[in-house]
Amino acid sequence: SLTLAIALALPMPAPTSLQETEPTPEPRGLVRNEPAAFPGYTLFAPLNSRTIYLLDLKGQVVHTWETSSSPTGAVYLLDNGHLLRLGRVDDAPRFRGGGIGGVIEELDWEGNVVWSYRQADDYQILHHDIEPLPGGNVLAIAWEHRYREDAIEWGRDPEHVGEDGMWPDCVLEIRPTPPEGGEV
Repeated sequence: SLTLAIALALPMPAPTSLQETEPTPEPRGLVRNEPAAFPGYTLFAPLNSRTIYLLDLKGQVVHTWETSSSPTGAVYLLDNGHLLRLGRVDDAPRFRGGGIGGVIEELDWEGNVVWSYRQADDYQILHHDIEPLPGGNVLAIAWEHRYREDAIEWGRDPEHVGEDGMWPDCVLEIRPTPPEGGEV
Protein backbone atom coordinates (compact mmCIF):
# COMPACT_ATOMS: atom_id res chain seq x y z
CA SER A 1 0.00 0.00 0.00
CA LEU A 2 1.27 3.48 -0.85
CA THR A 3 1.15 6.46 1.47
CA LEU A 4 1.50 9.97 0.09
CA ALA A 5 4.03 11.69 2.29
CA ILE A 6 5.59 14.37 0.12
CA ALA A 7 4.37 17.33 -1.87
CA LEU A 8 5.78 17.55 -5.38
CA ALA A 9 5.28 18.53 -8.97
CA LEU A 10 7.10 17.61 -12.14
CA PRO A 11 9.63 20.05 -13.65
CA MET A 12 8.27 22.87 -15.79
CA PRO A 13 9.26 22.86 -19.47
CA ALA A 14 12.04 25.23 -20.49
CA PRO A 15 10.70 28.69 -21.39
CA THR A 16 10.13 29.48 -25.05
CA SER A 17 10.93 32.85 -26.59
CA LEU A 18 7.29 33.90 -26.04
CA GLN A 19 7.50 33.04 -22.33
CA GLU A 20 10.81 34.81 -21.63
CA THR A 21 9.08 38.11 -20.80
CA GLU A 22 6.75 36.47 -18.25
CA PRO A 23 7.67 36.18 -14.56
CA THR A 24 9.82 33.21 -13.58
CA PRO A 25 7.59 30.31 -12.52
CA GLU A 26 7.73 28.89 -9.01
CA PRO A 27 10.36 26.19 -8.54
CA ARG A 28 9.04 22.68 -9.17
CA GLY A 29 10.14 19.35 -7.78
CA LEU A 30 10.33 17.98 -4.27
CA VAL A 31 9.12 20.71 -1.94
CA ARG A 32 8.89 18.87 1.35
CA ASN A 33 10.20 15.64 2.84
CA GLU A 34 9.60 15.33 6.57
CA PRO A 35 11.63 12.83 8.65
CA ALA A 36 8.35 11.10 9.58
CA ALA A 37 7.43 10.48 5.92
CA PHE A 38 6.54 6.87 5.27
CA PRO A 39 9.33 5.25 3.26
CA GLY A 40 7.92 4.38 -0.11
CA TYR A 41 6.78 5.80 -3.39
CA THR A 42 4.17 8.26 -4.62
CA LEU A 43 1.93 7.47 -7.57
CA PHE A 44 1.15 10.66 -9.49
CA ALA A 45 -1.38 10.93 -12.35
CA PRO A 46 -1.76 14.54 -13.59
CA LEU A 47 -5.32 15.16 -14.80
CA ASN A 48 -4.39 16.55 -18.21
CA SER A 49 -1.72 13.98 -18.97
CA ARG A 50 -1.70 10.48 -20.35
CA THR A 51 1.45 9.65 -18.40
CA ILE A 52 1.38 8.22 -14.87
CA TYR A 53 4.49 8.62 -12.70
CA LEU A 54 5.95 6.61 -9.82
CA LEU A 55 8.19 8.87 -7.72
CA ASP A 56 10.65 8.13 -4.93
CA LEU A 57 11.09 10.12 -1.71
CA LYS A 58 13.55 12.42 -3.46
CA GLY A 59 10.91 13.34 -6.05
CA GLN A 60 12.71 11.44 -8.82
CA VAL A 61 10.71 9.57 -11.45
CA VAL A 62 11.46 5.85 -11.07
CA HIS A 63 8.86 4.54 -13.52
CA THR A 64 6.20 5.81 -15.94
CA TRP A 65 3.20 4.32 -17.72
CA GLU A 66 1.85 5.81 -20.95
CA THR A 67 -1.92 5.45 -21.35
CA SER A 68 -4.42 5.97 -24.14
CA SER A 69 -6.64 8.40 -22.20
CA SER A 70 -6.36 10.98 -19.45
CA PRO A 71 -6.97 9.82 -15.87
CA THR A 72 -9.91 10.85 -13.73
CA GLY A 73 -8.16 10.75 -10.39
CA ALA A 74 -8.19 7.06 -9.48
CA VAL A 75 -4.90 5.21 -9.84
CA TYR A 76 -3.55 2.33 -7.73
CA LEU A 77 -0.36 0.28 -7.68
CA LEU A 78 -1.42 -3.32 -7.05
CA ASP A 79 0.56 -5.89 -5.05
CA ASN A 80 1.59 -7.66 -8.28
CA GLY A 81 3.21 -4.46 -9.61
CA HIS A 82 0.38 -3.73 -12.03
CA LEU A 83 -1.33 -0.36 -12.27
CA LEU A 84 -5.12 -0.06 -11.90
CA ARG A 85 -6.62 3.15 -13.23
CA LEU A 86 -9.85 4.86 -14.21
CA GLY A 87 -9.58 6.58 -17.59
CA ARG A 88 -11.69 9.12 -19.39
CA VAL A 89 -13.86 8.14 -22.36
CA ASP A 90 -14.12 11.21 -24.56
CA ASP A 91 -16.91 9.83 -26.77
CA ALA A 92 -19.42 9.16 -23.99
CA PRO A 93 -22.85 9.19 -25.70
CA ARG A 94 -24.94 11.11 -23.18
CA PHE A 95 -23.07 12.57 -20.23
CA ARG A 96 -20.38 15.27 -20.24
CA GLY A 97 -18.78 16.78 -17.18
CA GLY A 98 -15.91 16.92 -14.73
CA GLY A 99 -14.71 13.65 -13.25
CA ILE A 100 -16.14 11.63 -16.12
CA GLY A 101 -14.45 8.26 -16.52
CA GLY A 102 -15.83 5.35 -18.46
CA VAL A 103 -13.01 2.81 -18.59
CA ILE A 104 -11.05 0.85 -15.98
CA GLU A 105 -7.67 -0.49 -17.07
CA GLU A 106 -5.07 -2.73 -15.50
CA LEU A 107 -1.59 -2.25 -16.96
CA ASP A 108 1.43 -4.45 -16.37
CA TRP A 109 4.83 -2.96 -15.47
CA GLU A 110 5.68 -2.52 -19.16
CA GLY A 111 2.46 -0.57 -19.80
CA ASN A 112 0.53 -3.31 -21.60
CA VAL A 113 -3.22 -3.32 -20.89
CA VAL A 114 -3.95 -6.75 -19.40
CA TRP A 115 -7.57 -5.98 -18.53
CA SER A 116 -10.07 -3.29 -19.47
CA TYR A 117 -13.69 -2.71 -18.58
CA ARG A 118 -15.79 -0.03 -20.25
CA GLN A 119 -19.03 1.36 -18.85
CA ALA A 120 -19.98 4.49 -20.77
CA ASP A 121 -23.35 4.28 -22.45
CA ASP A 122 -26.73 6.04 -22.43
CA TYR A 123 -27.57 4.51 -19.06
CA GLN A 124 -24.39 4.51 -16.93
CA ILE A 125 -20.93 6.03 -16.90
CA LEU A 126 -18.12 5.41 -14.42
CA HIS A 127 -16.78 8.51 -12.67
CA HIS A 128 -14.17 9.80 -10.21
CA ASP A 129 -13.01 6.71 -8.30
CA ILE A 130 -12.57 2.97 -8.12
CA GLU A 131 -11.35 0.72 -5.31
CA PRO A 132 -9.51 -2.57 -5.78
CA LEU A 133 -10.85 -5.20 -3.37
CA PRO A 134 -8.74 -7.91 -1.69
CA GLY A 135 -10.33 -10.75 -3.70
CA GLY A 136 -9.56 -9.12 -7.07
CA ASN A 137 -12.91 -7.43 -7.70
CA VAL A 138 -13.15 -3.68 -8.22
CA LEU A 139 -15.68 -1.27 -6.72
CA ALA A 140 -16.64 1.62 -8.98
CA ILE A 141 -19.04 4.52 -8.76
CA ALA A 142 -21.16 5.42 -11.75
CA TRP A 143 -23.76 7.96 -12.71
CA GLU A 144 -26.98 6.23 -13.71
CA HIS A 145 -29.54 8.02 -15.87
CA ARG A 146 -33.11 8.28 -14.62
CA TYR A 147 -35.86 9.71 -16.82
CA ARG A 148 -37.77 12.69 -15.44
CA GLU A 149 -41.03 10.74 -15.28
CA ASP A 150 -39.43 7.88 -13.33
CA ALA A 151 -37.74 10.23 -10.84
CA ILE A 152 -41.07 11.97 -10.16
CA GLU A 153 -42.90 8.64 -9.84
CA TRP A 154 -40.31 7.53 -7.27
CA GLY A 155 -40.92 10.64 -5.17
CA ARG A 156 -38.58 13.34 -6.49
CA ASP A 157 -40.00 16.89 -6.37
CA PRO A 158 -40.83 17.80 -10.01
CA GLU A 159 -39.37 21.29 -9.48
CA HIS A 160 -35.97 19.68 -8.88
CA VAL A 161 -35.87 17.43 -11.93
CA GLY A 162 -34.80 18.84 -15.29
CA GLU A 163 -36.36 17.86 -18.60
CA ASP A 164 -33.45 15.46 -19.25
CA GLY A 165 -34.02 13.63 -15.97
CA MET A 166 -31.30 13.13 -13.39
CA TRP A 167 -28.07 11.20 -12.80
CA PRO A 168 -27.90 9.71 -9.29
CA ASP A 169 -24.88 7.64 -8.26
CA CYS A 170 -24.72 3.88 -8.05
CA VAL A 171 -21.97 1.53 -6.87
CA LEU A 172 -20.87 -1.41 -9.00
CA GLU A 173 -18.79 -4.36 -7.88
CA ILE A 174 -17.03 -5.76 -10.95
CA ARG A 175 -15.38 -9.16 -11.26
CA PRO A 176 -12.76 -8.77 -14.01
CA THR A 177 -12.89 -11.19 -16.94
CA PRO A 178 -9.56 -10.48 -18.71
CA PRO A 179 -8.63 -9.38 -21.21
CA GLU A 180 -11.86 -7.34 -21.55
CA GLY A 181 -15.08 -7.00 -19.66
CA GLY A 182 -16.35 -8.00 -16.28
CA GLU A 183 -19.33 -9.31 -14.39
CA VAL A 184 -21.27 -6.83 -12.24
